[in-house]
Amino acid sequence: MNKYDFIVELQRHLTGKVSTQKMQELTRYYQDYIEMQIRNGKSEQEVLDSLGDPRLLAKSIVMAEGENTYREDEYQNYEYTNQMDEDDITKAQFIFNGKVVPRWKIWAIVITIIFVLLIVLFLVGKLLGLAFMVLFKYIIPLLIPIIVFYLVYTLFFGNKR
Repeated sequence: MNKYDFIVELQRHLTGKVSTQKMQELTRYYQDYIEMQIRNGKSEQEVLDSLGDPRLLAKSIVMAEGENTYREDEYQNYEYTNQMDEDDITKAQFIFNGKVVPRWKIWAIVITIIFVLLIVLFLVGKLLGLAFMVLFKYIIPLLIPIIVFYLVYTLFFGNKR
């Protein structure tokens, strides 16, 4: 491993766990430290060996920073662009609280919501009697495909305004 690989690995394990600003500061610090030690006569490999595994270093940094470090970056302004290539759409990921959420979980949530809505609508229809049930008999077959289409479309193509 060289110093470039070390820094990249450190950044990879800090991403999403510390603020962007903190990660840049740490990256600069360790780059400068490695360069200074090399100028003082140590070999690059000796310096990297003294620093240890970048994954463990990142874990130590995150533990030392505590849980509130990510909060700094949580409300920053993000720039939106709707310019996506075909490859970007296939690589799109769902991220919640800095963690990647698998597509099957998104589908499970959507299907569960639809199922619960159907049960609630059925129970409400039963409670309000036959007249209300007749109304739902004609509305549900129209609404459910529209809702499902909207959710699936939003899930795959997002909101492109």
